[in-house]
Amino acid sequence: MVRVAAVLALVTAIALWSQFAPSLPAVDSEWGNVAILSFGVIPAMFGLVWLCLPLRGVLSLPQLAILAATLVVLAVACSLADLEIAANLLKLAAATAVGWLALAFFGRAGQAVLRSIQKLRVDPMAVYGTNCVKYEGEEDAEAHEFLRRELHVVQPKLVVAMGQDAVACLNAAQFPLATTIEETTPGELQKLTPTIEVLVTPDVDASLDEAPAKRAFWNAFKAIGPWWSELPPY
Repeated sequence: MVRVAAVLALVTAIALWSQFAPSLPAVDSEWGNVAILSFGVIPAMFGLVWLCLPLRGVLSLPQLAILAATLVVLAVACSLADLEIAANLLKLAAATAVGWLALAFFGRAGQAVLRSIQKLRVDPMAVYGTNCVKYEGEEDAEAHEFLRRELHVVQPKLVVAMGQDAVACLNAAQFPLATTIEETTPGELQKLTPTIEVLVTPDVDASLDEAPAKRAFWNAFKAIGPWWSELPPY
C-alpha cells in the first residue's frame, strides 16, 4: 500500500511539474536548469520504475508484451489528443515494460544463461525465467503458490531447475499430476507431468568462477539444444 501511494505521489508530482514548469520563474543559470532535472525530475522518473519493479515478478513474458503494446497504443492516442503529459508518462511506462521483457537476462547469471541459449540457437523470447523466492522474507507456502500459478500461466514444455534449491521448490510446489524430480541426474530429461519435462542443472550462480563448475553446468544445460531442435516448427 505504501508503494502504491508513493507511485501515485510521484506521478502527481511529475504531472504537476510538466504542467506548471513553463510558467514558473525562469532559472537564470543553465546549470540551475540542469540541477533541477538531474536531482529532481530524472530521479523521480527512475523512482517510478523502481517502485513498479515488483510487477515484473508476477507478469509472464506474453503478459508483458501485451502490456507494452497497450501502453504504446495509449501513448500514441494521448499524443494525438494533445494530452502530452499523459502521453509522456505512458511512453515511460511502455519503455519500462519493454525493458522488463529482457529483465530475466540481467546480471552475471542472467548473461551466462543468455549466452548459453544463444550458443544452442534457442530463441530467447521463448524462455521465461523466474526465481523460486520472489522477495526477501517470502513464506515457503506463498513461494510455492506463486510457482504453481506461473506454471499454470506459462504452460511450459520444459522446466530447467538450476540447483538443489530450485529442485526442492519445484517438488514442494506440488503442481497437479507432477512427479518427484530427482536431483541426482543433471543433464537428463525427466517427466514432471505428462506434458512438461524437467532438466536439472547445477546452480548457475555457483558455476561461474571455477572451470570445473562451469563445465559441469554447461554439460547439463546443453541438453536443451537437442530437445529444442526436435520441437515441431508449429
